[in-house]
Amino acid sequence: MTEQLLKDKRSICETCKFVLRIGLFFDGTGNNAYNVSTRLAGGELPGIDNMPLTSDSYKSDYTNIWKLHRLYPSSHSQKNVEDETYIYGNYYIEGIGTDTGNIDSPNGQISGSGDYGVLAKSEKGAPQAWEFVSAYASYNITRIEVDVFGFSRGAAAARHYAHVLNLLQAIYGPYYKTARPMGYNRTKTKQNMEGEKRRVMYLKVRGDKSLYSVFHEIPTKLQFIGLFDTVPSISSPRHFDFSPQNNDHGSVLLHLPVGIAERKVVHLTAINERRKNFALKSILSSPVGCEVPEVKTQGNHIEECLYGSHSDIGGGYLSGGTEVDLGTNPSAVERAIDEGRIGSVDDPFCETTDAYYSAQVKECTYEGENGRITQKSVNDEIFEATMQRDYVDGALSQIALHKMHAYAVSSNVPLIPIQHEDEVGTLTEQPANPIQGLTDIPDELKLIDEKTHNNAPLSVEEQKLLNRKYIHNSDKDSLGHAPTKSGKRVIFAN
Repeated sequence: MTEQLLKDKRSICETCKFVLRIGLFFDGTGNNAYNVSTRLAGGELPGIDNMPLTSDSYKSDYTNIWKLHRLYPSSHSQKNVEDETYIYGNYYIEGIGTDTGNIDSPNGQISGSGDYGVLAKSEKGAPQAWEFVSAYASYNITRIEVDVFGFSRGAAAARHYAHVLNLLQAIYGPYYKTARPMGYNRTKTKQNMEGEKRRVMYLKVRGDKSLYSVFHEIPTKLQFIGLFDTVPSISSPRHFDFSPQNNDHGSVLLHLPVGIAERKVVHLTAINERRKNFALKSILSSPVGCEVPEVKTQGNHIEECLYGSHSDIGGGYLSGGTEVDLGTNPSAVERAIDEGRIGSVDDPFCETTDAYYSAQVKECTYEGENGRITQKSVNDEIFEATMQRDYVDGALSQIALHKMHAYAVSSNVPLIPIQHEDEVGTLTEQPANPIQGLTDIPDELKLIDEKTHNNAPLSVEEQKLLNRKYIHNSDKDSLGHAPTKSGKRVIFAN
């Protein structure tokens, strides 16, 4: 191409209008799509089998965050819309407590802090957006639009990112650390900041970290925030916060003011989650109760309670048999039976077994349609109870996926359609769904999906089906997974 043609091409480009549309997808605690792919490809799992919390991310399934990431336009793809050209950025940030290709971090998964904690993952997403914008420094950018999605502690990371972005009204990145013999010099360097519209603006955020923003002269606005069951659950022993059960989240900024997103802020939450370490952080000043299906709004914030436990909403459960330690509380067995977790139950079969410290052990088995509950007691005092379910399907999370997808598409988020019958994509000539088999609704759930989509009540039989085959029992008698004493979830306001 001649020099004159290059000049002509440049002069034409200077008259073009470009919009940068960025999607950031923060996965949940112990969720890492790259590590799931390693397992599915038959790769070696680096975790130590007898050491807990080191390979969980390899043994789960893809979450709704990864699926939405795959349905968003690929990075650097372009689309002409009227007289503007959209350029897309699409970035997936692996879940809290995980490291791609390496063992998981027990500290990150337990505390939500440290090098693989909530702040670390939020700060990993920020530079990716910054670098994407940097690639188009010479373009005539009229505005920057941002969509943010998150699940579990990843939802907390997404909220922190959105909160800071809203403060700056610009794409931002953290300071650079410059190595010195005696440690780190925490100075902020104006690296690659040249360009007509590139200025540095500093903002002090909680903690000891300052942030700089770029492109702050170009309008930057959050468009859509989509959250699945925000569970911050952050503890910081270094700051004498030893409990993940409170509303103290340290330097993580979770508040989302009404109007922070131009379109919507949507929060899908779990009715059947009741672990005391899994308190919900609402997006409303007056939160949902979340004991039954419920939709509540405040401005353009929408919070909706769906059937399922934590990962039945955000995804990640593999289908298959499960075994849960119900502990020694008699109400745990009664509740599991009443909730229909193993379906209809026969009268218990009881027998007395070998002596236990000079006492007779009474073992009762409750046989159900989809498993059994075994309870052992001495002198009517339960010392062991387990629930085995023959099969629990992981597909319930597809309903929450379809629900979030519908909210996003109605808010002009550029997602590929997933064939919901009353759903219309925002872009013409959409490519085919690249993960069709991972977004399909099982036939027996299709009517339930439609009812959920339209906020219609379920029949008794539909509720029984969910209880028996699809809703997981996430709470159990083990460290970090014990239920609240009341059996009701703790919910904190926005």
